Amino acid sequence: MILMPQHFFLNNHLAVEAVLGPKRLAEVLRPAGYRSAYDWCEKEAAYHRLRGLDVFHHYMRRLTQRGWGQFKPEDIDLDAGRALIRVDNSAFVDDARRGSGRRLCYMFAAWFEGSLEYAAAAVGKKLSLRADETCCAADGTHEYCLFQVSASRSERPRRARGPAKGKGGELNA
Repeated sequence: MILMPQHFFLNNHLAVEAVLGPKRLAEVLRPAGYRSAYDWCEKEAAYHRLRGLDVFHHYMRRLTQRGWGQFKPEDIDLDAGRALIRVDNSAFVDDARRGSGRRLCYMFAAWFEGSLEYAAAAVGKKLSLRADETCCAADGTHEYCLFQVSASRSERPRRARGPAKGKGGELNA
């Protein structure tokens, strides 16, 4: 685990966002966030003998404990592929960005997709989910962030299995 001050993380994240733009950065981060959440849930489920939504709730607790915000699933229907997740005190919303008029916590979306798809797979359900930030504490009108997760109509690329390989077949570290 790597611990760092909030400003250090935000300064780096926002520097990349300034170059790529928020939409492109979200596109770049989504596959890695998805894979990280799915893999983390898979490993934690095996270690703690968790299944289904138990592993998802475990993931939400760990994100909260590690300072990313207070994650509160408000409504989950795994059979329908729906969830509503509230995030209070998001790590992306500091005093300098509160009231900025925009949504800043988009990086969490893929984490919810990956963790909930793993929870479904663990009980034999195949889901393709899409999470969207519907409001953000940084937008100036809300005190919290809210993510809506729903079944995706379009199939997006699935996470890769195994280590990533470069053009020549070498492993990327």
